Amino acid sequence: MWRLRVAFLLLSCVEGFAPAAAQTSCSNVPAIPGAIGYQRRQNAERCEGFYRQEVAGDFEFLSLVNGPINYDLVSDKILTVSVPELTQFQAPQVFLTARALPPGTNYRMDAVIAPSGTFKWPLNEVLAPAKLGSNSIGVVAWINQALGKYYVPVSIVPENVASSAARPPVMVFRSSLDIELLRWRVRREGDGASAGDWIRLGGENPAIIRAGQSVSLQIGTQPSGPNIVDVVVNYTNIGKPETQLFRVILP
Repeated sequence: MWRLRVAFLLLSCVEGFAPAAAQTSCSNVPAIPGAIGYQRRQNAERCEGFYRQEVAGDFEFLSLVNGPINYDLVSDKILTVSVPELTQFQAPQVFLTARALPPGTNYRMDAVIAPSGTFKWPLNEVLAPAKLGSNSIGVVAWINQALGKYYVPVSIVPENVASSAARPPVMVFRSSLDIELLRWRVRREGDGASAGDWIRLGGENPAIIRAGQSVSLQIGTQPSGPNIVDVVVNYTNIGKPETQLFRVILP
């Protein structure tokens, strides 16, 4: 028995050896009944489906993907989700959540991926039967660190289609309240609160962002590594603005 333990310890120390990503739990989301209800899917790789209505927050972060998601529900069968290299962060797992962008569409998919790995996402079990096209889906991936979640932009393309590393990351948000002004900026982690230039969504005279409307922010060219995305939201008829901070690892 002691020889088996020694052998396991030696294997764990070999360079390049990494444990497989753990399964995600499907029990904490209230599923609707039926085949497209939220449940563990084929080969226990992911939980996916529709769930009963839950109370959502005022400002939700729904997607961080390299460029737009683009697939065809008829011709495409499987999507490939690619996670960038994260060696310096020593994170054993990358957590992934997909949600529907239109308000009231209670779709969700959860998975756990190994760092620098890929994930195969079939369309035929939920997305195609529910007719959820590529403009209806947002995907967020993150790793857990001492300071909290660090979000990671992923690439999503149909199987056998090469992903383009040149596509800029796009963040997508949705609010349950009307927004009269949204400002945001990107700064390197560790820089002071005065670093970075603020950008007004829609320019100097932005239109009202209606409740339920998706808001896209193109990150553009930024220094690689950990960055901070600050988002300041002024809700209509609410005097005090709300500030949120997102830690994002850019390639």
